[in-house]
Formats: sequence, structure tokens, C-alpha cells
Amino acid sequence: MQGTVGWLDTELGAFRTLTGDIPKGKKLPNAPDLTLGALARYEADFSATLGGSIQVDGSYSDSVFKDAINDPIIAADSYVLVNARVAMFNAAHSWEVALWGKNLSDEQYVAQGLNTGLGAGNRNYNAPRTYGASFTYRW
Repeated sequence: MQGTVGWLDTELGAFRTLTGDIPKGKKLPNAPDLTLGALARYEADFSATLGGSIQVDGSYSDSVFKDAINDPIIAADSYVLVNARVAMFNAAHSWEVALWGKNLSDEQYVAQGLNTGLGAGNRNYNAPRTYGASFTYRW
């Protein structure tokens, strides 16, 4: 079992942009006030030569601004991500076969964005729910 907590309290000083002066007090970009993480992993031997594991992890992030001006148009709302993984391996851990899934709840949030101030811009989103398999061999 593993858990994490992160807390930030950020404030930028006054600065100047091409469109004018920005007063002190804006939040640092991509700096959520609160982040949480949790991970649970269970590993067991099935026999003298084979073992396996199952793992579930999740994370939470408060909303964030994506630029120093704190433009709400390209801000990201808070979100929760959940991932899982199951694996089988040999006793020496020289090989492993795993199945995994990321963003299992198919959460969507703004990963980055740009507001040109000219009525055009973009919002780029995180990766959707993904699944996969992997094979690892160590020599």
C-alpha cells in the first residue's frame, strides 16, 4: 500500500505582457493546490516457479490554470485517474507478462492550452482510456 498527499500555495508577483500589466496574486501554472495518490499491490507465488501480481492505483488533482495570466478558458478542472495492472512472472523475475489499463474511468481534462486573445486558440486533452499488454525479459 502506498499513499501520497501534495499541497501547494503559489502566488506570482506582478508582471507585464504584450496586452498590459498583470497584477500580483495570480497562481503558478500547472500547480494544483491539492494532489492525492494511492496504490495497492498484491503479489503472490502460484508455485515454486511462477508468481503473479495485481495492482490498482489512483490519483486526484485539483483544478489548475494553464498559463500565468490564469485564463479560465484554458484552465483544467479537477480530475481523478484510475489505473490497473495484472502480471505473471517466473520465480527469478527474469520475465514478466502483464495486462494493464490506464485512465479506466475515461476521465477527460485539459492537458495544455493556448488562448491567443484574438478569438482563436486550442485546448489539448489527456489520453483516453487505454489498454495494453507487455512482455519484459531481463538478462
